[in-house]
Amino acid sequence: MISLSLRNSVAQARLSERALKLLALPEDDVPRFLLDIGCGFGLSGETISENGHQWIGLDISASLLNVAVEREVEGDLLLGDMGQVCMSITRNADEKDCCFMQ
Repeated sequence: MISLSLRNSVAQARLSERALKLLALPEDDVPRFLLDIGCGFGLSGETISENGHQWIGLDISASLLNVAVEREVEGDLLLGDMGQVCMSITRNADEKDCCFMQ
């Protein structure tokens, strides 16, 4: 059984807040649409939502996504392998249109 601990939830929320700051999104009150790669339980997505943005989560683990669904996270969730998604995107778009960060 997969469970969430309060300690892990707090740590993930702090990391997510820091990640949002590092993105240096414009402070113009315009919601952004973000992709959470390896979203797991959807903990980072909660922080994204709380900051007024929309998000979609991608994870390779069905069991982690099931927990996110049970938690009723606000983002859309996709089951998939990012490596496969990248290959699909690059086959269907010009290189200049694609930017991937690790």
